Amino acid sequence: MDKKSKSNKANINSALKLSFFTTLVAALLTAITFFLPLASANDEHEEYLKRYAQEFNVEEIEMTNEDAIHISMYDFAKTYWVVYSSIDKTLATVVTAVIGAAGVLSLITLLFTLLKKPVAIFIFNLFTFGAYYLMVWDFKDRGVMPNSHYDWGIAYYLYFIGLFLVFAGAIWMFIKKVKLKKQFKQKDLSIGVSEQ
Repeated sequence: MDKKSKSNKANINSALKLSFFTTLVAALLTAITFFLPLASANDEHEEYLKRYAQEFNVEEIEMTNEDAIHISMYDFAKTYWVVYSSIDKTLATVVTAVIGAAGVLSLITLLFTLLKKPVAIFIFNLFTFGAYYLMVWDFKDRGVMPNSHYDWGIAYYLYFIGLFLVFAGAIWMFIKKVKLKKQFKQKDLSIGVSEQ
């Protein structure tokens, strides 16, 4: 790589800082949300869970009632994999795979964000959105969430916000990259013409 292309790459990276950090924060938010409460007990059920806090809610995964006040996507995946696999293996496998896909795809989106690859960020964020939307649709359709004991937790909203911000950041980063490359190309051409 010659000095000019190194300089151009450094200038592009410098100019992409704001769009990169915006996308990075959104991608981190989406990845972290996997461990935040997707479901939160309503007031009445929360009172009951606190009253019997040390009793097991889901004994197979050692989830106490206190742990069950807020349930993350990770907790749902563990519950479906361990508990439902003995009841309905197909359901357990499909639901765990969809939840797991949302988590893994969030991490892949984060990786491509760190690599500053806006097209890959957009594509994998789209896949992440698909997996998350499928999970939410399934939970609503089967009456898992919301129900008489649980409402959507903070993760439900943050995941959608994070996904939207990643889309916006990836588009912003892509447009910025294209404009900067065009500018450097024109600058290189004008330098070449003036040298002749």
